[in-house]
Amino acid sequence: MANVTDGLAAIKQLVFDANYISGEEFLQALGKKREGYETLYALVISSRVGHCGNDDDEVDELGRYGAPVYCELLEKRPTAQSGIFQAGLYPVSSNIPDGINLHQIR
Repeated sequence: MANVTDGLAAIKQLVFDANYISGEEFLQALGKKREGYETLYALVISSRVGHCGNDDDEVDELGRYGAPVYCELLEKRPTAQSGIFQAGLYPVSSNIPDGINLHQIR
């Protein structure tokens, strides 16, 4: 979720607020995987662009927007096992107990 929030913040700040780059060119930069856009990528990861977890209300609001959109879209997708995705925003370390519990069920 932090990556989604950071991406939305970069788009909002650089494309819409500062008019630093057009939306079309930003999209082209994403497809080039930094090649030819090193300055843009350096700006995106710098402290000049807001990031999740830095107590920035504007960026946090983008995360609050992105989380339910993610959950809503994911819950509509089928799975190979249970047939239903259960969306959630879990910390990285939750995969260990979740995996252990899944293994014990089988």
